Amino acid sequence: NIGWSLNEKTELQAGWAGGDVADLFGGDFDANDVNYDVDADFSNPYLGVQLRPTGNWFTMGAGIIVPDNDIDVTANPEGGFYKINDTKYDANSVGALQGTVEHRNKLAPYATIGFRPNITNNFGLFGEIGAAYMGKTDATVTASNVSGDSIFIQNGEGDLVESPNETAQSVANLAERELEDKDYLEWMPIVKVGATYRF
Repeated sequence: NIGWSLNEKTELQAGWAGGDVADLFGGDFDANDVNYDVDADFSNPYLGVQLRPTGNWFTMGAGIIVPDNDIDVTANPEGGFYKINDTKYDANSVGALQGTVEHRNKLAPYATIGFRPNITNNFGLFGEIGAAYMGKTDATVTASNVSGDSIFIQNGEGDLVESPNETAQSVANLAERELEDKDYLEWMPIVKVGATYRF
């Protein structure tokens, strides 16, 4: 980022944060009983204000992010089944469940706290932690079985039985709703560590 100091306690900032962040949380997550592999490409330009309320190393920041994030997900069947709404769907009859997740917020507010000591007149260090509220998500999930073949579920006795009123895409639609219900996807953590140079 680049900052413009208005006075000793207030600085305007403009910057960008992004990249493949999926590995930061292990590259997968659970939506109820379905585990998903994640491939994410984040791009988040932002504008904000950083304050030194006590005039020392302690900082507080707030601003707006303009998110442009690609989040691709692939469901992992467990024991050959996708468990959605307490029903075990046979993964072979459904096919691969793949999709995307997109945040609804076009502008996302953020807040941080941190430290920023100056080592010399020009060089310094900084660290920040915080979060941005990205809003609810919209998910799009498709199933690779587009042939219209029968969908099978596991009954209480552990046997596979046909589910005549469901298609592979209807199962994918159920997975979409479970993804959209994940509240923790509404928040994006912010962690920064680095060096500063003052002109």
